[in-house]
Amino acid sequence: MKTRTGRKISLSQLKPAQKRKAWQHLKARKPKVAELLQDETFQTLKEHFNGDIQVDADDVKEALYGQH
Repeated sequence: MKTRTGRKISLSQLKPAQKRKAWQHLKARKPKVAELLQDETFQTLKEHFNGDIQVDADDVKEALYGQH
């Protein structure tokens, strides 16, 4: 079982190249998270509340920092 750090990474604040890496990683390794991020209702709520998209750091750190 993988332990979680509890830390979050703001996808909204990443540089474009980092966003692409994180997105490709999420689509390949966390398809349910990627599906949620593309959901129309989720996007509507994000825009309505001027939301910041954050994910568990453990879900994208490998893509962004090369860590397992």
